[in-house]
Amino acid sequence: MTAGRRPGPRRRLTDADLVTLVILLRGPAHGHAIWNRLAECDVEDWAAVSRAQVYYSLGKLTDQGLIRPTRDASPDTRRERCTWRISPKGRRALTAALSSPHWAEQRVVPPFMTWMALSELSRPAARQRILDGRQRFLEEELARKRETLTDLRRLPPEAEGAQVAILMVDHVIRQSALELKLLDGLRDLFAD
Repeated sequence: MTAGRRPGPRRRLTDADLVTLVILLRGPAHGHAIWNRLAECDVEDWAAVSRAQVYYSLGKLTDQGLIRPTRDASPDTRRERCTWRISPKGRRALTAALSSPHWAEQRVVPPFMTWMALSELSRPAARQRILDGRQRFLEEELARKRETLTDLRRLPPEAEGAQVAILMVDHVIRQSALELKLLDGLRDLFAD
């Protein structure tokens, strides 16, 4: 058990827990390396995970026996660094979590949808600023995602996760393009 933590009731694995376990399934790593691997695959584009959450997950997963820490001397810094490895219990927990039907049975409402539902109560100038800001955001995201899609298509088809990543990025591009059309409809609605 990690110092200062008490074992509590078993909690559902969060997105941060799951992506941390997946990285460790591919090989032992220390916290910084885990985050770097996640950053390389643009985790913030497909999971609501921050660096702080990953470090919190390391403690939680250790407490639950899903990962095991070891101390290794780092050749770069000549100091000990904690490296984690997934345990057999962690592998089973990951498999069980990814087999849960909740992945198919929930819908997350984006904050912009909440704003839309309430937007008639805002001032016209504020509405216009929000719509303009959302349009800029979506256009920047579209440009970035199109570039990402081009890069992904250059990968060999057998590269781990490449085909799924292509489908995911293409989906985000289509959603963003559709939302831009929605913004046009909102502008027309508010112009009346």
